[in-house]
Amino acid sequence: MDKFVEFLCWCDDFEIPAVTCWLLSQENLGRPDDELKPYYRVLMELFDRLPDSVTDVRFGVVGSLHLLPDDLRESAQRLVQRCNSGSRRVTIALGYGGRQEIVDAVRDLVGKLSADGLEGEALTAGIDAEALAAHLYTADLPDPDLVIRTSGESRLSGFLLWQAAYAEYSFVDVYWPDFRRVDFLRALREYTLRERRFGK
Repeated sequence: MDKFVEFLCWCDDFEIPAVTCWLLSQENLGRPDDELKPYYRVLMELFDRLPDSVTDVRFGVVGSLHLLPDDLRESAQRLVQRCNSGSRRVTIALGYGGRQEIVDAVRDLVGKLSADGLEGEALTAGIDAEALAAHLYTADLPDPDLVIRTSGESRLSGFLLWQAAYAEYSFVDVYWPDFRRVDFLRALREYTLRERRFGK
């Protein structure tokens, strides 16, 4: 969590306007309590100290928050309430799963179209990429330009599956606690050298 705070300061140095960090996956909620409870405590301590650790940041939290313990969910909500203005956006993915986000977006969109009285072909005609994107957890955020994956893993693990379809990726061999400013600078430099094609 110290690295998370440090990372947010690096983002501030480079005036990065929006950052989404995955702190807890929905899949990891199935781990044993003796693994999760200490991690929950660390997260709650982080959420309590973040308002005093960063400035000019508006926090948001996305994910299946109803699956979280009450005290963790309330701690995250307090963070959002305390830091609800600022020119930079930091979104914390908590109890998050990319597939679940898409399922939730489809349900929300179909529910809205049904409430508008649409049925059959008229309802299905209302389902397109733009309409679905408007129901994602991050509908009010820009799609990511760069996704940094630490720990030497070369897989997505379900992070922002829809939003990151055209993002550039940087796979870094070090584990998150060992992620250094120079690793961040290298990822940013490599990103600037790439030609963005957006699927073309």
